Amino acid sequence: MNQGKGIIFIAIVIIPLLFGGFVLTSSFDHGRWSRDAEYDDIGYFLRAYYRAEAIRAEGIVGGLKSYWEDPSHSPYANLVATAGFLVFGYHNWAPLIANFVLLIGVAAIAFFHFPWRHRWQGLLAVLGILLTPTMYKAVEQFRPDFAFGWVLALSSSLIYRSLAESSRRLWLATAFATAGAFLVKTSTLPLTIVVIGASTFFGLLRGGWNPRKPLRTLPKFGVPLIKIFGLALLVMLPHYIRSAVNIFRYIQLVVFDPEESAIWSIDLDLVDRIGAYLWGPWAWRIALPHLWLALGCIAVGTILAFLAKNRTQQGRMIHWCLMILISYAVVTINGEKTAFLGLPFFIMSLAAALESAAFLTQHTFKQQGAVIVKNGALVTFLASCLLLFTPTKNAFHWHERSEPHSMIRSEANRELILSTGALEAKKKFWRPPRVYFAANETMEARQIEWISLLENLPVDSFCNTRLKTLEDQIPLINAADYTVAAPASSLMREPRFPTDFTHDEVMEYLRSSDQFQEAASFEPLPGVVYYLFENTWANYPAATMEPGPGFSPMETDGEEFWFWTDKSATMWVTNPYDEPITVGWRAKITLGDLDARLTISTDKNPEKSTEYRHITGEQFIEPTVALQLEEKETVGIQLTYHGTPLRSPVESRDLCVRVHNCWLGYESYFSPDSLDLSLSQIAHELGKTRNR
Repeated sequence: MNQGKGIIFIAIVIIPLLFGGFVLTSSFDHGRWSRDAEYDDIGYFLRAYYRAEAIRAEGIVGGLKSYWEDPSHSPYANLVATAGFLVFGYHNWAPLIANFVLLIGVAAIAFFHFPWRHRWQGLLAVLGILLTPTMYKAVEQFRPDFAFGWVLALSSSLIYRSLAESSRRLWLATAFATAGAFLVKTSTLPLTIVVIGASTFFGLLRGGWNPRKPLRTLPKFGVPLIKIFGLALLVMLPHYIRSAVNIFRYIQLVVFDPEESAIWSIDLDLVDRIGAYLWGPWAWRIALPHLWLALGCIAVGTILAFLAKNRTQQGRMIHWCLMILISYAVVTINGEKTAFLGLPFFIMSLAAALESAAFLTQHTFKQQGAVIVKNGALVTFLASCLLLFTPTKNAFHWHERSEPHSMIRSEANRELILSTGALEAKKKFWRPPRVYFAANETMEARQIEWISLLENLPVDSFCNTRLKTLEDQIPLINAADYTVAAPASSLMREPRFPTDFTHDEVMEYLRSSDQFQEAASFEPLPGVVYYLFENTWANYPAATMEPGPGFSPMETDGEEFWFWTDKSATMWVTNPYDEPITVGWRAKITLGDLDARLTISTDKNPEKSTEYRHITGEQFIEPTVALQLEEKETVGIQLTYHGTPLRSPVESRDLCVRVHNCWLGYESYFSPDSLDLSLSQIAHELGKTRNR
């Protein structure tokens, strides 16, 4: 490897990986990742977890099918997190390691996209851009916003260069960068359209297009425009065909729906709104003071481009300034304010500063013999400041900022999982306990779900923060095995979501009903108390099941199992009560064969059978039709094994079953069309059953 290639490899591979490893190790030791994942990270992790499970089960076809059924608003984040889980397994750090591709991509942009005079200057630029608060956060936060900001900046620059400077060789990279800008995070579609449209328009103007004579001057741009946007459209079309309705519905909801907008908007006066991303708390959290250094470098570069009378550089710097102003205007006008929403503005400024610094390395400027900037002296000075200042600021100050509260939060959520009896429920019911979060703040449903998956103690946790009244929540409370509730005084912030205003009503309802009893309480912080209420009517046995002909018992680890002695067997289901009931049932089937086939029917409706194909190993069987039992009626459930051409004869111990006891069926088991009982009727039946 020659010296030039060695510098390139160090700049775009070694440095990003070392930097990412240092930041992540520090974070796991005493920073954000010293506790469990939380907030938006979990949303991306959960969707990627289920996507990876689909790929493991059915291969690439299963993954594509899963994506079509449940597309992500960020194909980039979903792809990276899924790849991380498939390669490294299910760990908090797996998606973060996979996301190092972002660091490599940013290093490649900094090194190759800007015209450095010497490669060592490009190397220094990579160091300088990585060691900014923005890139530190890019390692610690698994959000597509960082990748979106860089891809948007790259695509806008490439579009401008392709049109204004007739750089036809860039059209392929421009097309893929443009498609990436539309795909990395689709919920930012309005900003993407504005920036890409403005870059195209300004590039056409600088390239010679005359708006007064559009048809006469446009033809020379026709081919590059068709190539760039045609290919970009082909790349992003499949996702938008599937997700267009969801994307536009989300934008309409967040931007135009007054109730939803009010949840996220922050009321600021004019000065605070203008300064929100220039000197406000959101800028300090993720961009300052490096943002000010970048804006200063842009100003110097723009002035010197005009002093040098370099028309090409003048156009580039004007273009960058316009894109910075547009991104700043969009994030400032937006009523919602978080540090991450300002990333397009922050990253556009960093990219423009690189453009300015690269230009400074190319020229010697003299004005009245007093001002001389030669061979990147300014770049060296600024980068040295970043190198000396950044590690102290980021690696220590930001890491320790919110650790105590979040650590306690994680511990409380883990304690809640154990309090639900997840392990016992898994053995008894063969399904996760259902937990409804009427209060969803410090103790949070998605974090519970993620922790439970990592610990192999699944908990089916769910919430709906948009329910406005207690009556809206009662069906969810009744359908759950447990409900997490808290008084309004336990809120750590001002009420924002509709459910925040119902906390006290929910607590009163749970405490006044005989259906619920307090199972545990948690105090993640002084004065912040959460309560876990058990639904004592949930999953009450409605029928009994016994093995019939074709089964022989087998003891395994103290739990009773049965195995087939032939290719078919029967389970007897009995309604012990003096009135009809509707029940659901579940079985765990263990087959030693690959690709086996099994049918299940009842002697009550033998013509209606359920067929299961491609069974291998252990599989849960849960028919989708509720079983109707008259008073004192006994019904036989027939399980018939059809085998596989791969093996014969059948060995009895290859066919094992443990049939889950019957329960009153309700919506979480069956589709509404298959039910004869409503939730309220089922609750009534359960009450009568308990009184017996």
